[in-house]
Amino acid sequence: RIQRVWRSWYQYCQDNSEWMTVTWLCATMIQSHWRSYHVRRQRMDQAANTIQRHMRGYLVRCALRKHIAAVTIQRRVAGMITRRKMKHLHDSTTKMQRVVRGGLARRRYRRIKRDKFAVVISIQRFVRGWLAKRAVNKMAGERHYQRTLYKAAVDLQRLFRGWKGRQRAEAKLKEYLENKRKHEAAVMLQKFVRGRQARKYVAKLREQRLGEMDRAANFLRKVWLGSRTRRKY
Repeated sequence: RIQRVWRSWYQYCQDNSEWMTVTWLCATMIQSHWRSYHVRRQRMDQAANTIQRHMRGYLVRCALRKHIAAVTIQRRVAGMITRRKMKHLHDSTTKMQRVVRGGLARRRYRRIKRDKFAVVISIQRFVRGWLAKRAVNKMAGERHYQRTLYKAAVDLQRLFRGWKGRQRAEAKLKEYLENKRKHEAAVMLQKFVRGRQARKYVAKLREQRLGEMDRAANFLRKVWLGSRTRRKY
């Protein structure tokens, strides 16, 4: 019974030897293609992970720079608004003091006018008017001078900050272009190196597969010749 089963199986193999050989070769080719694809996919996944890591780090640094810039702008704006409010309060307080002091002075003036002689009052009025005009003119000149100095200082600060900002922007642009050029060069070199390695690997696999196919063909040829010889003799 065992011999009958073995002979039937051997006869089946002899009759379907070509189909079995083709099936085995196809399975070998599919396995080789799948393994090469799996290796390439692993390398591509590693490269994608590296690119994602660098990109996330760059985005985090950009977000931090924007946050620091926003905090600086908020601090400057808050200081400017506070100074403006303080100036407004100071001007309002000065105006109130001026109005109150003017009212008190007018009340005192009326009391003095009732008590003193009209001539003394007239002389005092003219003298005080002249002194007040001179003081007002002097104060107006000083205020105009202070406003001119303040405007000149603001213009100088604005021009200097604009110049420094343009310099920083140009430096950042140059740095970005240099990093971009280096990154593109590195990517190009990686692409050429990986392509060369992949071609070497594929050539090696092709040589191995051709060797295996040659050995399989020789084995089948020897089996077929041996079978034909046994049948002949």
